[in-house]
Amino acid sequence: MQRLKLGHPVLFALLPILNTLTRNPGGSRPTDIIVVVGVVLIGAALGYLLIAGVLRRRAPQGITALLVLIGVFLFYGKSALGGFTRQTAGLPPALLLGVLLMIFGLAVWWLVRRPHLLDRVNTFLALTSVVMVGWLTARLVANHFRSRAIVHNSALATELARPVNSRAPAGPQDQPAPDIYVLALDEYAHAAVLRNLFQFDNRMFEDSLRQLGFTIPRLVRSNYVHTVLSLPSLLNFSHLTRLTQEVGARSTDASLPNYLLEHNRTASYLKRRG
Repeated sequence: MQRLKLGHPVLFALLPILNTLTRNPGGSRPTDIIVVVGVVLIGAALGYLLIAGVLRRRAPQGITALLVLIGVFLFYGKSALGGFTRQTAGLPPALLLGVLLMIFGLAVWWLVRRPHLLDRVNTFLALTSVVMVGWLTARLVANHFRSRAIVHNSALATELARPVNSRAPAGPQDQPAPDIYVLALDEYAHAAVLRNLFQFDNRMFEDSLRQLGFTIPRLVRSNYVHTVLSLPSLLNFSHLTRLTQEVGARSTDASLPNYLLEHNRTASYLKRRG
């Protein structure tokens, strides 16, 4: 418990990462999660060593943990604080930061003079961090196994794994296969939309792509508002309306769309043709 009371800032540093992962199931691979968590742990540990080195036992160990926790809070909250001051209060972010640092400084000074309260505060923070990290980790693990089950039992994935029926003859074997590039400009409006709504002429950019050999559709109407659905639909030559039946109408799990994107029929079709 004593070590836990001193190390709770490291656990709190993991909470924003775990919260993001649990809110976006299927959006990250285990290796990506390990890398991000490792970087966060190393950063929090280095901050802890830096503050401990500066204090050099001139203050109680519990104060070191609180100072590291304040640093974690400011690291994650600086963007939100800046947006709040500009949009709501109309104040410069530096002013709010100065006020917060003064409040934190007074709180730390007050706790230094009351060791019994300092120990209670660190005990409360330690238990809170353990409960929250444990709960989010359990949800993350449950989401992982649920996502694997969705992909494994998906009738849509089984159907789209079948080869594409095509009567087109294969190209000459003595000619090299061409390189194929598909550029999907995310959140980039069509030329007609840019012209009609924003009075912006985008023809110069599109003409430059045509000169490079790209084909630009004259009329594009997406069936989906999210790229995570548009890309697997495009590359599998299929609608994905059955996703609602398989994962639920309110599900935010991206495992199946990501699987269909990574194992798409376009790539397998081209590979079979050399």
